[in-house]
Amino acid sequence: MICQVRLRNSVKRERAVSDKCPYMYYSDVVVGETTCDGKKKMYELLGEIKNVFVLQMPQNSDTDAALDQWTAEMVRFKEYLEDLWDTEITEDAIRESVRRRNKIREIKRNLLRMQTLTPPPEFGKTIFQTNSGSEFFFEHSQIQEKLDSFRENVMKEYEEGARPVSETAKRILITGCPIGGALEKTVGCIEENGGVVVCFENCNGEKQANYDIDPEADDIYRAIAEHYLKIGCAVMSPDEERIEHLKKAIEDYKVDGVVEVDLQYCTPYLTETHWIKKAMAEIDMPYIAVEADYGKEDSGQLATRLEAFIEML
Repeated sequence: MICQVRLRNSVKRERAVSDKCPYMYYSDVVVGETTCDGKKKMYELLGEIKNVFVLQMPQNSDTDAALDQWTAEMVRFKEYLEDLWDTEITEDAIRESVRRRNKIREIKRNLLRMQTLTPPPEFGKTIFQTNSGSEFFFEHSQIQEKLDSFRENVMKEYEEGARPVSETAKRILITGCPIGGALEKTVGCIEENGGVVVCFENCNGEKQANYDIDPEADDIYRAIAEHYLKIGCAVMSPDEERIEHLKKAIEDYKVDGVVEVDLQYCTPYLTETHWIKKAMAEIDMPYIAVEADYGKEDSGQLATRLEAFIEML
C-alpha cells in the first residue's frame, strides 16, 4: 500500500508515531513531494519509521526542462516501486491505470459541475464531504459507485422539483489551500449566511479532476507528468495556470464572489493572494482572502468577515 502525505506536519508526525492514522499504519511506502520546505523536513522524520520516497518537483510548469525533469521523476518512481516489491510495472498496466483514473475524474467532474445549475441542486459543503469521503475507498469501483449514486439521487430529486438551495443564494467560489480541517468555519459559515459554494477551485476541488491523461500517448510517463504540472498550484512560479483556470471557473459556475482560504504558514498561497486579488479586480469580481488553521479559535473572527462579505454581495 502507498500512502500520500497531505496532513499538517505536526499532525503527520503524531499520527504516524502513535499508529492513529490507518493509512500510515498499513502502508508499505510513503510518497511525498517537494512542494514546500516544511514537508521536505517532515519526510526526513517519517523516514525513521517508514519507507519514504520523495518526488523532486520542478518549480515552474511552463518550460520543456521542467517537463523533462518531472517525467524523469515519474520513471524514477516507477523503478523504485519495482525494486521495492520485486516486480515489473509494464506500460500496459500504467495505461490501464490511467483509464481507470480518467473514469474517476469524469465522474467527479459530473458531480462537481452539477453546481453550474441555477439554483444549484445541493449545498457545497455536502458536495465537498461526498467527494472527499470517496478518497477513503481503495477500490476504483467503490469510488465510482459512491459518487455516481450520490449524483443520481441529487439530480433525481432536483428534477422532481426539490430546491434545497434558494435561487437568491450568492454563488461563491472557494480557492486557496486544502480546507478539510476548516470546512465548517468557512464553507459552513458561508452557507449559513445566504451563500452557496458552487465551485471548489482549491487543492481539494475541481482542478484535480479537470484534465484527463491520454492513455494512448506515445510516452505515457510524459503524459502523466504533463497532467500534474498543469494543475495550477501556488508552488509554481509563475502560476499562470491557476489564474486562467480561476477565471474560467468563475464564468462556468456563474460566480458572484470569490473567497480565498489560505492556511497559516503556507507561504506560496499567502504570497499569491497579491496576484489573485489583482486578477479579480481586473474582471470586477468581489474577492476576499482569509487566513485560517484547523483549530476553532479563529471561528468567530472568520464568521464576522465572511458574513460581511456575503452581505456586501
